[in-house]
Amino acid sequence: ALEPVDLAAVAETVAERVANAHPVTVTTDLPECAHVHANDAVRSVVGNLVENAAEHNDAADPRVAVAVEPREGAVRLEVRDNGPGVPDDVLADADGGLELVRTLVDHYGGELRVATNDPRGTVCAVDLPRAGED
Repeated sequence: ALEPVDLAAVAETVAERVANAHPVTVTTDLPECAHVHANDAVRSVVGNLVENAAEHNDAADPRVAVAVEPREGAVRLEVRDNGPGVPDDVLADADGGLELVRTLVDHYGGELRVATNDPRGTVCAVDLPRAGED
């Protein structure tokens, strides 16, 4: 069952956990609240994206930026890093964390996009249906 979940609060909790667990600078740009139609598994969406950005970051000064932005009818979660990027075989791997993210995002009626960050790294953007008028 889907219910309103505060994506900003989830992102803040995950960002703090990852910053404490990995030698990476994690910055956030979060609204006070941003409710989406989801369930507790949305923590896996945020967790997989932020953990992967931190764990696979080989930069001399590894950075991960986590942002949540309410939009018309949706809320966008964006995770940017300055790591090596996501290899094509990982993007296609049905058993990897990104596949779990895709499955959950599809279940929520959302959309996942993965792109190259300029000049280096990856940008993962997830748009989820907005719940309420935050």
